[in-house]
Amino acid sequence: MTTLVDVLTSAATLGALLFEGANNRRFEAKVRQAFTTDALMIVSATQALAISPAHGQDSPEYDAVKQEVEEALSAMRAAIPGDGSTVHAARLEAVQAAEALKRATVKPGISVL
Repeated sequence: MTTLVDVLTSAATLGALLFEGANNRRFEAKVRQAFTTDALMIVSATQALAISPAHGQDSPEYDAVKQEVEEALSAMRAAIPGDGSTVHAARLEAVQAAEALKRATVKPGISVL
């Protein structure tokens, strides 16, 4: 069973790896900007999950979330400067990881005054 801490640790690693790609001058400027945007998306989704986890501290529900994040980590590690298909795969996996993090986050209720 995966713990919330496992998911958050993997997500933090993904965010850091995306920021690393954003600072890697071997990637084109537009790719670096895209990696920055993706990194901020992951950081935001990670923060929201840390504040409002939908499944407590440990749950089998986190297994799929961690799997998505790990796939994004693998894709980001495989991204090659100048190779559009590997960059596209890394970005796609990052978006899917962010969506998985969001699905594991409690949605705020609507306040009626």
